[in-house]
Amino acid sequence: MQAKAIVQDLRPTQRGALPFPSCPPLKTMSGHDAEEVLLGAREVTDRLLAGASQMSVAAEAGGVLEYGIGTMVFRLQEKGVLSCQAQAYLRLLNDIPRLRNKDGVAIPATRRSVIDHLRKIGMIDEGLPVRALKPAGTTPSAAQVLEVTEEVTKISVKDIISKRRSKDIVNARFMTMWVLRTVSGTSFSVIGEHLGGKDHTSVINGVSQVDLRRKTEKGTLDQSERIANDSDYHGIWSSMDILLRQSRLRLV
Repeated sequence: MQAKAIVQDLRPTQRGALPFPSCPPLKTMSGHDAEEVLLGAREVTDRLLAGASQMSVAAEAGGVLEYGIGTMVFRLQEKGVLSCQAQAYLRLLNDIPRLRNKDGVAIPATRRSVIDHLRKIGMIDEGLPVRALKPAGTTPSAAQVLEVTEEVTKISVKDIISKRRSKDIVNARFMTMWVLRTVSGTSFSVIGEHLGGKDHTSVINGVSQVDLRRKTEKGTLDQSERIANDSDYHGIWSSMDILLRQSRLRLV
């Protein structure tokens, strides 16, 4: 039987675009869209619990976010971090589509919003690090985060990892540090290595600066959210794409 196609349009990469093979675009999400993503994610989790292979689930998932959230929830229950995935989905489906930010815009259903909400309602331990919550091999790499930061801020990767100290470059550098820490769970020392040999203290300062600015500066909040969500999306897609390629080879 032929594998079901991914729902979203698969666009070829172009010069200057993010170098991720045929990655579907991440779209703005309404409350209804968030509900649809979570329903698709629950289907992914249920199929994995029923014994379906990762490859077949990836091939038949409704989209990247559905696959990413669904596999994450499955792994959380498998590891005993989450006691009841059915109860978790009931709460997520009831709450997340209703959530709005300060501007009244719907909160998207992403791995980040799912983790944040499950922590908030006490269904997963707040002290668990990001890398313990996301399946291995699905967090965005430093290269991916740098490429997304370049795309969003229009500051080149070369400048971000340089020693240059202009305000725009420093802001982009701090954004990269913050995303690598909060989305990928990368250690401060490793972040510094990826950013031109920055020391441990500089990275801690950069992450702290973004945390502070997100509370008072809408521009920083919006930009950091976009970089974080886009980066995590591409981290999921990279893992999913490997499985899809394997699935296509089996169909030949």
